[in-house]
Amino acid sequence: MYAAFAVQSELDVLKTLRVTVEQGLSQTEVEHRLAQNGKNVLVALETKWVELLLRQFKSPYIYLLIVAAILSIALDDLMTGIFIFLFITIDVVLTFFQEFRSEKILSMLKKYFIHQVRVVREGKEVECVSSVLVSGDIIHLEPGDIIPADVRFLGGSQLTVDESSLTGESEPVKKDGGVMTTNKSDLFHAPNMGFSGTHVIDGSATAIVVATGSESVVGSIGKLTVQTK
Repeated sequence: MYAAFAVQSELDVLKTLRVTVEQGLSQTEVEHRLAQNGKNVLVALETKWVELLLRQFKSPYIYLLIVAAILSIALDDLMTGIFIFLFITIDVVLTFFQEFRSEKILSMLKKYFIHQVRVVREGKEVECVSSVLVSGDIIHLEPGDIIPADVRFLGGSQLTVDESSLTGESEPVKKDGGVMTTNKSDLFHAPNMGFSGTHVIDGSATAIVVATGSESVVGSIGKLTVQTK
C-alpha cells in the first residue's frame, strides 16, 4: 500500500484520502472510517502459555505416537515405548517454545504503538490516542516522536528517522516530502514514507496517515508472528 502513495504527488494523496491539510478530517468522517477499517491497533489473538502448551497435544500425529508408545510397552518393548515418549516430549517442547517466542514478539511490537499524537481535526490541532487514528488524518511529528501509523510526509518535510525496528539498519534515514519517480517495494527506497513503530530523531514534519492497524507494515508483521505455521 505504501508503495502506491510514495509515487503520488501530495495533491493526489490528499485527493485519494479526501482530506485537506488545513482542515483535516471531521469527527463524523473519523467515526465512519473507524467503523469501516477498525482501530489503529495490532489485531492478533494472544494466547496464555498454558493454552499454548496444551495446544501442542491437539494433533493426530501426537495421538498416534502415544498409542504406539502404549502398545510397545504393553507388548513388553519398554525401550521403544520410552523412546517414543521421548520424541513426543522433544516435539512438544520445541513447538511450544517457537509459538511462545512468537507471542513475545507480538507483545514487543505493540509497544511501538504510542498513546498520544498531535492530529488536525476540523481545522484544529488536538491530541488523541493513537488507536483512533484513521487513514487521512493529518499529524505533526517532532524529534522524539514515534510514528503511530504508516504515513506519507507532506510539503518540504526534512527529518531523520530511525527505522532499525523494521529494517535492522542502525543508520538513521533521511526523509522528505518529495515524490518518488519510480515505484519501489523495498522499505529503503521510500524517503517520503514513514512507518509505524519507527521514531523521529531530528527535524519536524506534517504527514498524512495512509495505513493503520493490521494494514500497516508493523501490523502485517504482527499478524505473521502468530499466524505463520
